[in-house]
Amino acid sequence: MHYFEIDWLHFMETLPLWEKVDTEIRRIFIEKAEPVGLVDPSAFGLQLPPLLEVGLVAISPKKEWIKLYKKAAAFHRGLAAIGMVHIYDGRKDEKVLEIMGEYLRRHFSQSEVVAFSCGQERYIYFDYRRQAATLSSGNWLKQFLEAETPEEWERRYAWPANKLYLLPEHIFNTARIILRHLMSVPEPVSFRNLPSMFPDINLSLIAAAIGGGIRYAIFFPDLRARDLEPIIGIWPSISRYLHRSRPQFPKGIKPKETFESSILMEDMTTVMVACSQEPFRMRLQDETIYARDQRDIAKNMVKIPKWLEIPFRLDESLRIALAVNYLKSLKLVKTEHNESGMRMAPTDQGREWIKKTGKERLRFIIDTVKEHTEILTSYGYYGIDESACYFLPVVWNILIDENMKVNVAQNICDVFNALKSGDFFDLDDFLNYEKTETNPFLYEGGNSGAIEIRDGYSIMTASNEMLEKVWREMLSIFVIYRLILLGGASVGPLKKKFICFSVNDIGRYLTGKASDFEYGHKENGEVVVQPNFDVVFLSPSPLVETEIGRFAERKGSGIGVLFRITKKSIIQAASVGWNYKQVDGKLRQIAKKDIPKNVDREIRGWFQQCRRVAMRSSIIIQCPDKETASRVLSTGGRDVEMLTDTIVEFKDRAKGSAIVRKLHNAGIFIDKVE
Repeated sequence: MHYFEIDWLHFMETLPLWEKVDTEIRRIFIEKAEPVGLVDPSAFGLQLPPLLEVGLVAISPKKEWIKLYKKAAAFHRGLAAIGMVHIYDGRKDEKVLEIMGEYLRRHFSQSEVVAFSCGQERYIYFDYRRQAATLSSGNWLKQFLEAETPEEWERRYAWPANKLYLLPEHIFNTARIILRHLMSVPEPVSFRNLPSMFPDINLSLIAAAIGGGIRYAIFFPDLRARDLEPIIGIWPSISRYLHRSRPQFPKGIKPKETFESSILMEDMTTVMVACSQEPFRMRLQDETIYARDQRDIAKNMVKIPKWLEIPFRLDESLRIALAVNYLKSLKLVKTEHNESGMRMAPTDQGREWIKKTGKERLRFIIDTVKEHTEILTSYGYYGIDESACYFLPVVWNILIDENMKVNVAQNICDVFNALKSGDFFDLDDFLNYEKTETNPFLYEGGNSGAIEIRDGYSIMTASNEMLEKVWREMLSIFVIYRLILLGGASVGPLKKKFICFSVNDIGRYLTGKASDFEYGHKENGEVVVQPNFDVVFLSPSPLVETEIGRFAERKGSGIGVLFRITKKSIIQAASVGWNYKQVDGKLRQIAKKDIPKNVDREIRGWFQQCRRVAMRSSIIIQCPDKETASRVLSTGGRDVEMLTDTIVEFKDRAKGSAIVRKLHNAGIFIDKVE
């Protein structure tokens, strides 16, 4: 240790003198006194007489210098050491590793810190922050308390191995007695109170146990800022963890407004409709859609409320990127390279998917997700191409022992299946409750070391605090990317907090509690279709807007004239598989009044004008006369076809070189190949 190699017995014996001086005198003593050497009396100013009176310093006969008594010198070294890094100053838990790293750098050699991690971590390179994770965990204290053979425990973590602080065994046991007491109180205690806390233990034994506990980062001393009182306790984040109140299951909430839509599926549909009309050009650098095309897509996307968009950062560019990622993962689109660059186009499966109803499209996505319940980890998975298809679409930095029987997907389903239908819950309160009360990692693995966490280049055994964080993140990801984005939950805003949510039938279908679900607009009366082909919204309805946007041109948002049905929009709808029956059925489902006859007639006529034709590439051979054309036909056999008396078509371009050779061998030479 760099600064804690001090005589803790002398330190504690001097504490009664420290009690006799006020804070300002304490400050002058710490700042001006020197453990070794002489100091000019003027440096202490008016605070010198009290220091002389209590016996912390001595003055020369001629009053030329000041020096410290032997015990006072040890005391001063102790004060300076414990005041280097302030631990109990209220800094937040998210700074735990940084503060611990600073503490370790100041007080321990690198070899001593590495020894702490024996049996706890595997390192690719040394980093104090990673080492700090072991010592800031309650597991570290638990192992100390449960050690069967104290000497074996200390030798495992000592450096050098023959320099021991907690032996003989009665020192080790005293340290455990002190530790249990410090764990039982929420705040650190004053050094001066230790003798009265343990009246049956002599001071020298307490001092030896304190020194050993500090050496192995069991105890952490500090100098309280307000009065410079020496205090000691366990690591503050561990204490907060031990003394936190048990979370209560959140109460039901009745939000003033709600939103419910399969945002992701609708966004995927919007992107598919757009690229079915004309394949998108993609940026070669990152395979994203160009900004101009993104703006065109965004016009027809589901409009979501700001209270949902802002917290989850669901801006239009992110939603388009997610939609493209899922379309690729589900093999609904493909990227094609040609001389003009890279483009994204629908696959055959994608063309069939876009023709289905909204419910069928959504069911396809959910069923695929339910088939991929494995947890992707950074230990054996490095790609992201298909991660969107998984139950939890995130690559986790954890490793679960293969002997640990934890079905993460099923545990998540159990959590949400237990929720009462129709009840809304504060999302933040819900996650804080579930991270401890339903955490499968705490019950199945936890302290046994069955779960490891990868942090940068380090691999460490997960503490209970880490496992709570992992489980909370898993549930949060499921709520956002599965329930909310797939339409499996209704959500509502909260005034002073985050959002509230309620699992619906789609969510219960995803978690296996329901065998079916309904999706889409259920009641009419939202819109009026006018004879001039305008579609007027009487009230806001984002889902209906999305449905009409498949076959009408957008003119506005909110309420009023939002769409107009045109020949161009109907032709675009027909190009991606829509037909008259689907459009007519959708309009009749959502319209307040009957569809005007002229509108119905024109829509039917526009669809009837649409046809599908096949286009293929072929090789055309132009012959000078009919006789030559006949020779080409006989030479090519079944691969060629006579189009006119002098023009022959060769159907398979892939066999172009072969037909040229055949014609050459037959004495027919190709003058020009285009």
